[in-house]
Amino acid sequence: MTRNFLILLIIMLGYSYGFSQSKYIVYFTDKDNTSFDPYSYFDAKAIKRKLNANISINDSSDYPLNQYYVNTIKEISIETKGTSRWFNAVVCLAHHSQIEIIRSLPFVQKIETLVSDRIISGAEIDEESFADFSITLNGQTKSLGHPMFQENDYEGQEMRIAIFDVGFKGANQIDELSHIFNANHVIKAYDFVKEQNLKYNNGGSHGTMVMSCIAGMYGTRNMGLAPEAEFLLARTERIYTEFGSE
Repeated sequence: MTRNFLILLIIMLGYSYGFSQSKYIVYFTDKDNTSFDPYSYFDAKAIKRKLNANISINDSSDYPLNQYYVNTIKEISIETKGTSRWFNAVVCLAHHSQIEIIRSLPFVQKIETLVSDRIISGAEIDEESFADFSITLNGQTKSLGHPMFQENDYEGQEMRIAIFDVGFKGANQIDELSHIFNANHVIKAYDFVKEQNLKYNNGGSHGTMVMSCIAGMYGTRNMGLAPEAEFLLARTERIYTEFGSE
């Protein structure tokens, strides 16, 4: 009876080892057989920014992934969870036995296990109403070089700023940012956690605070240096926790 129990235990451990699921990031060796047209892929402002900074608009990091590589990982794994042009990689959920098959593919450079443990984060701050902080505001804008911006009549015109944060709760309802929304200067807002267009009642308010520091108006006074800028808002973080897979 003891012998049978040990045999069963070994079988169960082997089954668990072979079929337990983990999340992995699979890096590819190359981007062979891919094509890229920067003028159809990039926004005109992105092209202008790259050219102004002497950055090539045909950099390989912007090329798409080899679709055959991606499809192969998709067929072998349980599912794919996302791709990255910059890292030339795909994130997938797979059993150990499946990831060993993927590891042997000739176009796979390396594989990393993504940590899924939750880590408590202090990133989110309790919401507080805006108070009269004229003295603090003067010090803040001065330390950022606001007088020089004023002398050159520059307040973020023609600039587009992306903010990646835990959420933008209430951003479309506070007076300090109303000028941004009234001018339709939020070009796009997306929730990458829920994979849907951003809703301003989801997530945390830290992104709202950051946006206020960049472009907020306290009455007729600037809280930041770019009250006339355009914005791309991206919720990329889960509130109160940090996931390795993020």
